[in-house]
Amino acid sequence: MRADIDETQTQDDLERKTVWMVMSSIDPMVVEQALAELKPAFEADGARVEVGSVAGSSVIVNVFVNDKTCRDCLLPAPQLEILFRQALLEREIACDVRVSFIET
Repeated sequence: MRADIDETQTQDDLERKTVWMVMSSIDPMVVEQALAELKPAFEADGARVEVGSVAGSSVIVNVFVNDKTCRDCLLPAPQLEILFRQALLEREIACDVRVSFIET
């Protein structure tokens, strides 16, 4: 038996503890690195992407748009959330992602 596991803990307890540890340890720098790979495509369409916030298991991505942004080129928020979530999953970060469009 591993020394770091209390024998009185159930498998469910251990799984909840593991999920909590994963969810509570999202590194904002890793999120920024994941977004960095996607930024050139947004910039080509006149938009800017930044990490809005990282809290618990949630990430908010801000997409800044202006009058020069090609709005027909940008995906709707639900598809962008999938895109950003996939980029994070590639770095083994499972989290909820929300997109916020901000007019500048």
